[in-house]
Amino acid sequence: MLRLDPNLAAHVVAATTKASAASKFTPLLFMGVIFAAMYFLVLRPRNKKAQKARTEAQSAGVGSRVLLAGGLVATIIAERGDEYDVMLSPDTTATVVKQAVLRVYVPTGEGSTATSDETPQTAVGDSEASA
Repeated sequence: MLRLDPNLAAHVVAATTKASAASKFTPLLFMGVIFAAMYFLVLRPRNKKAQKARTEAQSAGVGSRVLLAGGLVATIIAERGDEYDVMLSPDTTATVVKQAVLRVYVPTGEGSTATSDETPQTAVGDSEASA
C-alpha cells in the first residue's frame, strides 16, 4: 500500500503560494516595461520637438517671415508686449498674439522650378495634341 506523507499538502500549498506571489507581479512588470518603451519611443521625442518649435517661434523678431496658426505666412513688422504687428501683403497688416506664431517660415524648394506637390508641367506638344 502506498503511504502519503501527511505534510505533502502543506508542501504543495507552500510551493503554490510562492509561485503565485511571483506571478502576481508579472503583469505589473510587463505594464511598466510597455510604459517605459512608450515614453522613450513616443512621448519624449514629441516633447523635444514641441520644445524646439516653441524656442524657434520665440526667436522670431521684426523682419522675420513666420507661419501663423491659421496657415497664413506673414512678416513681422513690429513687436508690442505679447503681440506682433504682421504684414500679410504689401497693403494688409494685422495684429496677432505671439502664441499664433507657429514657426519661422522657410519655403520649401525655394529657388527650384517645381516641387513634388505641384502639378506636373505639360510639354508644349502635349497641349497642342489634346486640343
